[in-house]
Amino acid sequence: MAVTEEDKGRRSAAKKRAPRRKVALPQALADDIRTRVDPEDFDAYVIEVLERQAQRERLAELIAAHEREQGPLPQEYLDEAYEAFREAERKEAKRRAANL
Repeated sequence: MAVTEEDKGRRSAAKKRAPRRKVALPQALADDIRTRVDPEDFDAYVIEVLERQAQRERLAELIAAHEREQGPLPQEYLDEAYEAFREAERKEAKRRAANL
């Protein structure tokens, strides 16, 4: 899989700042990741995925806190946020496809 210089830089930085941890992954998941990244990028890829998940969880916590204090977010705001997210995903997919 082709990896952009931006990906390499981000993954390298993530890998450098991370102390070593031992994590057991199901074999099928590890195999799937290996098809997506170069072997030297495996750890950094996993770090990126975990960072994104942590961001999502923090966002969910912020939304829940806001809703407790202010009530539900207007649907139009949620729709805009979801569309922005989908657009970002489309752009990322195009960028990655262009680098294959």
